[in-house]
Amino acid sequence: MPGPIHQLLLWVVLLNPPGDAETLKLIKKTGDASFKVREKATLKLKDRVLGPKGWWIVAQLEYDARHNPDAEIRARCKWVVAHFYLIGPSNGKKMPWLCYTDKRQTPYNLQGDHQKYLEAATKNYGGYSGSPQDGYLPWRCATELLCHDLLRLGFSRERVIALLDRMVLEEEAYEKANDRRP
Repeated sequence: MPGPIHQLLLWVVLLNPPGDAETLKLIKKTGDASFKVREKATLKLKDRVLGPKGWWIVAQLEYDARHNPDAEIRARCKWVVAHFYLIGPSNGKKMPWLCYTDKRQTPYNLQGDHQKYLEAATKNYGGYSGSPQDGYLPWRCATELLCHDLLRLGFSRERVIALLDRMVLEEEAYEKANDRRP
């Protein structure tokens, strides 16, 4: 996991969104009187947030999604931010379990740090940590939380998706070795 310096940088950026001029113009246009202008600006923001520097402008979008006085702008910023965090394995398979093996190298070796993601995920499920019947949903939710942090820290979508693909392979191998497949 990224160290304290990366976490501090994340908090500084989240509390003081950078707001480049182009992003600010597009955000303002999402509140325009014309539907076409609003729609075009929203789609441009979505393209930008899914691009290589999306992590840099997502802080500004999150800020506007919470604090902009215009309800239309808040709603559109929330929609764009949701697309930033929409991520999964490239093969369309379900989100893998949060895997905390020591096979991976930095920043993916989660020894010890995996617990914070799992605790946050199980809170969403009222303390429930999953079962074979539900596919261990909190463990999959914890993986998603990890991905969100990696995206926020500037890891490329491609790199995070590659991690998920490796995790899917590990999960499939584990299930096959332990006769967990029907």
